[in-house]
Amino acid sequence: MTQSPPTEPLLRLETGRHTAPIRSIATDRAGRWIVSASHDKTLRLWAADSGRLLRTVRPPIGEGSEGKLYAVAMDPQGDWIAAAGWTNQGDSGRHNIYLLERASGRLFKRLTGLENVILHLAVSADGQWLSASLGGGEGLRVFDAKDGFRPVFADRDYGDSSYGAAFSPDGRWLVTSSDDGQLRLYGIGAGAQDEGEVGIKGGAPRFTLHKTTPLEGGNQPYGVAFHPAPGDDRLAVGFHDSATVQVLDGRDLTRRYAANTQGLDNGSLDSVAWSADGERLLAGGSYDDDNGSPVLAWDQGGRGARSLWPAADNTIMDLKPLPTGELAVATGDPALLVLEATGARRLALAAGMADMRDTLGDDFRLSHDGSRVAFGLGLGGEAPVWFDIDQRRLQRGPAPADDAPDKALLPPRLAAPGLAVRRWKNQYQPELNGKRLKLRDYETARSLAITPDGQRLLLGTEWRLRLFDKEGQKKWEKAVPGVAWGVNISGDGRLAVAAFADGTLRWYRLEDLKLLLSLFISVPDPGQEEGETGNGNANKENTQKDNANKANDWVLWTPSGYYDASPGGGRLIGWHVNNGKDQAADFYPASSLRQRFYRPEVVAHILDELDEKKALARAGVEPVPLALALPPTVELLEDFAANSFTEARVRLRYRLHTRNDSPIERLLVMVDGRPFLDLDQGAVASGVAQEFSLTLPERDLELALIAENQYGASEPASARFVWKGKPAAKGPPAGAPDGESTRFRVKPLLYVLAIGVSAYDNDKLNLGFAAKDAEDFCKVLERRGVGRYRLVVAECVANADKKTVLAGLEWLGKEVTEKDVGVLFLSGHGANDDDGDYYFLPRDAEVGDLRYTGVPYYEFKKTLSRLKGKSLVFIDTCHSGNILGGKRGVADINGIIQDLIATENGMVVFAASTGEQFSLESAEWGNGAFTKALVEGLDGKAAYGEDGEITTAGLELYLGREVKALTGGQQTPTVAKPHTIADFPIVVMPQAGA
Repeated sequence: MTQSPPTEPLLRLETGRHTAPIRSIATDRAGRWIVSASHDKTLRLWAADSGRLLRTVRPPIGEGSEGKLYAVAMDPQGDWIAAAGWTNQGDSGRHNIYLLERASGRLFKRLTGLENVILHLAVSADGQWLSASLGGGEGLRVFDAKDGFRPVFADRDYGDSSYGAAFSPDGRWLVTSSDDGQLRLYGIGAGAQDEGEVGIKGGAPRFTLHKTTPLEGGNQPYGVAFHPAPGDDRLAVGFHDSATVQVLDGRDLTRRYAANTQGLDNGSLDSVAWSADGERLLAGGSYDDDNGSPVLAWDQGGRGARSLWPAADNTIMDLKPLPTGELAVATGDPALLVLEATGARRLALAAGMADMRDTLGDDFRLSHDGSRVAFGLGLGGEAPVWFDIDQRRLQRGPAPADDAPDKALLPPRLAAPGLAVRRWKNQYQPELNGKRLKLRDYETARSLAITPDGQRLLLGTEWRLRLFDKEGQKKWEKAVPGVAWGVNISGDGRLAVAAFADGTLRWYRLEDLKLLLSLFISVPDPGQEEGETGNGNANKENTQKDNANKANDWVLWTPSGYYDASPGGGRLIGWHVNNGKDQAADFYPASSLRQRFYRPEVVAHILDELDEKKALARAGVEPVPLALALPPTVELLEDFAANSFTEARVRLRYRLHTRNDSPIERLLVMVDGRPFLDLDQGAVASGVAQEFSLTLPERDLELALIAENQYGASEPASARFVWKGKPAAKGPPAGAPDGESTRFRVKPLLYVLAIGVSAYDNDKLNLGFAAKDAEDFCKVLERRGVGRYRLVVAECVANADKKTVLAGLEWLGKEVTEKDVGVLFLSGHGANDDDGDYYFLPRDAEVGDLRYTGVPYYEFKKTLSRLKGKSLVFIDTCHSGNILGGKRGVADINGIIQDLIATENGMVVFAASTGEQFSLESAEWGNGAFTKALVEGLDGKAAYGEDGEITTAGLELYLGREVKALTGGQQTPTVAKPHTIADFPIVVMPQAGA
């Protein structure tokens, strides 16, 4: 019986990059795009020149391996993409190939009925034939892409799985590889187009098996690639079981020569390719030169000298040449690379996650109560960090010594009286007291921890967590999201914690291995921001991207998705929701549902209660079925991958989708991350194509559409517009659909509202330097804003009452136009009331009556989100002092920042501290630590380039270094912004001699 994909939402990681091995990549003939398919169950389309992520497509998935993508191919013209893998949608005998429009990502057809997993896809040079190589000896299938992808050929007579196929450039030959040791050569000739099989007479199928042959050099031929020149007919072959590369005659599979692989004494060279000009033979695989897995390049088409190009940390999975002479490389790290013809990296799009391999011994330590953990973000404990659930704090460097008995950090216990565990590290047959522990065939043990009482042991393997008693009997087992590289058990014996290949740490109830919490920490790589915004080279040296000082976002979540996070961490997880068998799925980041799922109070109770339902009840949170309350989705229906416009007036075609009866209330147009046009949609039918026209600024820009209903905002549907028209002339501003065309090109104005409260009516709240902080901030912008802005208009308000604060917000909202920059600076006390709502405390605030005397957060958000120009927010409101009596004195600033940086709000936020930290001030500094560093940075110390620009990224770097140094690591500033906003200059220092 045909099954459908699961309908319940599935929690997934989402970093904007692949988070599991990239198994396959493909390009169009012109080399404009690279598409990648991954074990993480996503398909991603990239701009080959910039590394910009253009689209993420999510085919239907299920639990376990269902939905893993092993193969991808692209039409040479770039019109369509084919993707497949473990894609049976729960029906083991009916695997699917998904066909998608490259321009829109729409899944337009599903080829079904394939009897086993699809391991490789290939397209002929003329775009007519699509071949599929299957697992389990099911062989080869061929489809006619120019006749509706009609099946035209099948060969099921294979002895094992097939991992490779290649069409000759002249369209005469097709070669496949198989683990049965054979290469198969098929001739492609004119004739009947009826589906045919090898050995079946009658009709004249276009595909005919000409030859089957074993090879020298290995027993498992894998990757195959024809020389790119029509008529050359050389065929390169790589092997899965040896580090050799053979070159054959592609017309008869006879051996011509072998590349020089002398001295390659380990691993394999599975993947092979030719450079675009055919002058160089390329290969890669699991071969390791002690520095990782390199690409091997031979001159003279494989007959000449050999070079090693550094590439992967962990296995090269696929190689594809680009017409520029460059090489696209997929790795198991995972990463997508583009190497220049010299082997130098031009793009390096890494996963942005921790490398948990060898998270063992002292490199993985856990507190007695399980709430604090220390480990490394790099291989074998490199780049040490520690995380404290109670403090909601991630800190780099070794964990501090702590006298509290429940906070002492201990490595996993590996021995106990009467328990001798052997052969447990990277081996198939672990033993307990000489008796083999039962694992599945080929299941590799990776990590071990023994319980504090010495009565049980926890084994982390390739596929499972396994809990055994002291006799070696299985007590519990749990499927895991990736290799369990490390395990540990809390000293109180209640919790197990495991470090997985997907970059997560996960807490389990030890008694039955029930999942309780999961933690993911992002690891920014050089150029990640450029790769997302399309502004630069992802491998360019740039001191402003110094990752030693760039914050790591984190998210900590329950099995149902209730989460706590750093200000930018809510985007790192989300819900995949299938749309049936024949449509791509939708994805909802947790940050878009933060009003219901950002629940630090729930997360805080999990380890105490050891049960999610009990933690929800203790926090007073009523669960709401996710599927009943989802925001809409929106898609652009034009091909904007490389869009240019010559007239300011443009037309946008789009489609909205909603899963419930909630009407679309708003369609927001964003330009360069800021609100540009707000359309009141009213009731709109889901799935109906619509369009409207609007007038855009005459410049390069990033446009995004966001739809909202009562449950939240959609993910943005984005497009990059490149202005190709005439230089802008003087005229009225761009704007609404009926607005005029061009606008003045003049310097912007800078409007600053700085509010600092040191002297309160309630003198118990008094602070030393908050008012001075605001004054000093205004002064530095007035002094340094001259080069960047036509005029700096600053309102500095010291010790303001509530009425004055609200008047200042009204002024800021009225003054800032789309050409300008608006800045808000807040220093003083902030607090959450009993309902969790945030308030800024003006001079006349009464802590027992915040509702009527405090300034509510929504007043700030309302003003800032409506500013038409760029918006910068500086917040320093987490000063010490138990200002609410029995409640903690630190407001939940993380939640506020998460809301402000939501794409639909579009703000860049600098906050003085994070988590449970206080903001520190000192007479020695004459300011708070944050403001001292901020003023110094804006006064020139954060100008890292020769152009004198102090950008948001440069200021972030300086603040991270300086505040840490000033406070001895006690305070960590936070900088966050939507991914739709690129780095931009705040002020510009005057040039020498100017």
